[in-house]
Amino acid sequence: MNARIKTMARQPLPEDGLTCKDCAHARDFRNRSIYDGHLIMCSCDYQEHDMMLNVDRCEHFKRKEVRP
Repeated sequence: MNARIKTMARQPLPEDGLTCKDCAHARDFRNRSIYDGHLIMCSCDYQEHDMMLNVDRCEHFKRKEVRP
């Protein structure tokens, strides 16, 4: 089994609950879930591989600006 997959499965969510879906660097949302149809993957300017929207968060995290 891939070492990256093993470590990702054991990582807890951050305390504040913010993940890639809340990051300003996340772009190109794609790949729908087969269970409920929501988007689960994105590209990131800083990562080589795609990131999971609801699980991943890296050290380059920057919160999206909320527009009124």
